[in-house]
Amino acid sequence: PPSSGEALQAALAEGRKATLQDDPVFQPKKYQRNVEEDPECNRDALWGPFRRELMEADPDRRIDLAYEKTMEWGLENATLVDEQAKVCIMGLISLQYLFAQFLLVEAGSTEAAAHSFRLMDSQTGALHPDLFDKAAGYGETWPVSSARVDSLRRQILRASVGGGSGGPDRRRRHKNAFGLHDGDWRSVWTW
Repeated sequence: PPSSGEALQAALAEGRKATLQDDPVFQPKKYQRNVEEDPECNRDALWGPFRRELMEADPDRRIDLAYEKTMEWGLENATLVDEQAKVCIMGLISLQYLFAQFLLVEAGSTEAAAHSFRLMDSQTGALHPDLFDKAAGYGETWPVSSARVDSLRRQILRASVGGGSGGPDRRRRHKNAFGLHDGDWRSVWTW
């Protein structure tokens, strides 16, 4: 398939009127094609075996495996993460989901969990929730789903709200981990 700008250039060179389909903005992204054609990332020598190992692992061991592969593959480097997002965006989303969940539940760091969640959310936001769930196999192909991501978001938000039942030692926060004030809670969560 032509690159994003090649379709537009070809239309103009042929003397025909360009349409929205020729605009590079409307060309499918590489990660989108990979998500639709190979959501398991089996075509990749690293991600396919990792996914199988991850899904076969005990859920309590998944974070260890995620950390091990992140270090082994150099995924603490943002440039490599961007490159790998084109190869296996569902794998990257799964890694960040596992990190955010671990940081909140096991490490008890709401701020670190929110940071990891934001990294994951920038990737999940690129996919329609239905496409995301289908690619994740509704939590059976990859250990994530739209519902799990939404649940984790709410857990982080709840944990970062000032006051609460933590007693007098709980630190008051002017804003929560997502930058919302305590009074914003009711207007954000209307359901």
